[in-house]
Amino acid sequence: MNPVTKPTHEFSLAELREKLKERGLPFSGTESELTTQLNEADPSGEWMRSREIREEESESEIEYVRRQLELSEREKALAERELDLTRQQIELLREMQRLSVRDQEREIVQRVSPVDISAIAELLSNFDGSANTFETWERRIIELRNTYKLSDDMVKLLIGSRLRGNALKWLHSRVEYVSMPLDELLDNLREMFYHPENVLVARRKFEARVWKREEPFSEYLHEKVILGNRVPINDIEIIEYIIEGIPDSALRDLARAQRIKTKKDLLESFERITLRG
Repeated sequence: MNPVTKPTHEFSLAELREKLKERGLPFSGTESELTTQLNEADPSGEWMRSREIREEESESEIEYVRRQLELSEREKALAERELDLTRQQIELLREMQRLSVRDQEREIVQRVSPVDISAIAELLSNFDGSANTFETWERRIIELRNTYKLSDDMVKLLIGSRLRGNALKWLHSRVEYVSMPLDELLDNLREMFYHPENVLVARRKFEARVWKREEPFSEYLHEKVILGNRVPINDIEIIEYIIEGIPDSALRDLARAQRIKTKKDLLESFERITLRG
């Protein structure tokens, strides 16, 4: 843009004074006097074009700002594309993790005979998250593991096949549950679903539990001990409580006469004895 000369009469008094200030000249007087001073100081008349030059510079600044804004918009669009790409990569990683978990499950299934697990699973009841059944259900899992020499992976598969309702929803709520060690999985299940009952209620259940007809003594003793642990009852007292739960007075007297002091001795003394109706 070529600068144009502005007529002197179009300059205001303030503008003339500003021109003189820029040149370090006195700036007092009338418009005519100030104009004369400027013409004498700058006979070429360049001072009359300076305003137009500043306007051109202002337009250049505006153009610079416009370009900066365009550059910012491009950077913003690039950042959004990078963010979208990052989201896609995260989703891909999640999908790969899900595939990895499914691969682990398939590997477990391949190592275990479906018929064997299915047969063992028939010996374990379903668990739907009910707090009052968890402890018995957990004890049954440990018994099956010890009896059939099951690996931890087989036990986890057994657990997964018997979860129902809220317990099954809980298992599927985090992929980490499938791959965590068995003991940690059981600890998480216990923390989630097992809530100890009131001590008074627990004591009443403990005291009311007696050896039943046709029931193996070992089953009675194990459940009596578990109920006693909830109260809790110390090891010395619990022997007397177990003996007291034997409904046959002759057998109770026999146990006391033998001065049995440990649960192991009780099991050995009564393992072949069955109450009959």
